[in-house]
Amino acid sequence: MDLNLLQKKGIRQLALVLPIVLGILALVTLKACKNDPEKNPENEKTRTVRFIEAPLVAVAPLAIGYGTAQPGNVWKGVAEVSGKVVSVHPRFKEGEILPSGTEVLKIDPTRYQLAVAQFEASIQQSKAQLDELSITQTNLSALLEIEKRTLDLNARELDRNKELLSKNAVPAVEVDREERAYLAQQNKVRQLENEISLLPTKRDTLKAQIELIEAQLEDAKFNLENTEVKLPFDARLADTPVEIGQFVNTGTLLAEADSVNLTEVVTDVPLEQMRLLVQSGSSSSSLISLGPDFDLSGLIESFGLSATVRINAGTFQAEWEARVVRFLELVDPQTRTIGVVVAVDQPYLNARPGIRPPLLKGMFCEVELRGKPGKERVILPRPAWHDGFVYIVNKENRLERRSVETAYFQNNFAVLENGIEPGEKIVVSDLSPAVEGMLLNAVVDPGLFQQIIEEATGRPAEE
Repeated sequence: MDLNLLQKKGIRQLALVLPIVLGILALVTLKACKNDPEKNPENEKTRTVRFIEAPLVAVAPLAIGYGTAQPGNVWKGVAEVSGKVVSVHPRFKEGEILPSGTEVLKIDPTRYQLAVAQFEASIQQSKAQLDELSITQTNLSALLEIEKRTLDLNARELDRNKELLSKNAVPAVEVDREERAYLAQQNKVRQLENEISLLPTKRDTLKAQIELIEAQLEDAKFNLENTEVKLPFDARLADTPVEIGQFVNTGTLLAEADSVNLTEVVTDVPLEQMRLLVQSGSSSSSLISLGPDFDLSGLIESFGLSATVRINAGTFQAEWEARVVRFLELVDPQTRTIGVVVAVDQPYLNARPGIRPPLLKGMFCEVELRGKPGKERVILPRPAWHDGFVYIVNKENRLERRSVETAYFQNNFAVLENGIEPGEKIVVSDLSPAVEGMLLNAVVDPGLFQQIIEEATGRPAEE
């Protein structure tokens, strides 16, 4: 091939490739030399968000349950004697409130009064017989002394006649007569001695008889006392099934009444919440001793649980301080809850018609149980928690996403295990979309801060 032709062909190919290569080199050079565009804060959009500073508080565990109010004490007046109802209290009606000791009805006491009088008379008769027995013993003892002296005289007379008989001074018949007199007198002495020896036995018999009659008298007095049916405590009548003139037998229900000084509410608490409540008030090193000196009330007191009972029935809203008095013996296997019984003292106190109701039987109540404060932890309101992470406002007022680990949730806030330091600004607004690094206009939310502090500690936050 002609050399000139090859040179021309190479020049044409180089002319085609060279611009491409130069273009690529230019692009690479420009890319290497390119600077990031400067941000213009004046033109960057900002999002206004609400935040709170992450509080560090000693959380008092809280559990909310519900239950129905029931009287702490229920009295069922059952007839212990039979008879006709002869009187009833003028306010012996369902719903009436009567003080302790009020006689609500009376059963005819006539035959029980007669029984008391009969037994009292029998006791007096037996005591009179005892006195008579003492006099008899005195008289018999004196008579015995006389008869013994007579016996001595008869013995001496018999001995004298026997001596005269030996001298043929008296006939034998005289000796026989004296001997018969002596034996008869000896028999009298023995009879008196036997009669006196029986007196202690007769006395013991009379004493036993008196004790028996006294016991019967006490029973008769008890029956007489039970003809008067009285309230054992301040109570509200719940059932009044008998009327005046009605005959009642032993065991008949006469009345039913509920205490007005104590009301109880049973609420079910999940086991996990109960664990938190109890752990806050007890030492992990403490042991429960079930020995003879075991005191359940002391154990419950050691947990340091406090309780509040509330009702919210339209315009009727009220709350009462309560005491945790006991736990039910069984755990519900379906709901994994345990029954807790709280008691309200004086549930009728401060009741105002139309404004504040008393805590009545059957009212549906909210029960708040709170334990002792535990160790200090960071808490966050639920709106700030997003499935394991939260948004914070960093030092440059930009949005930062942070992973957190929660210990547990309680009502409207979460208790954190780690991930957030106290005082960090936590976003509580609903950001959508939430772009990490976006510029924020952060506004504090004091109301939400106050709310979670109060919920966590059970008292208002300090100003």
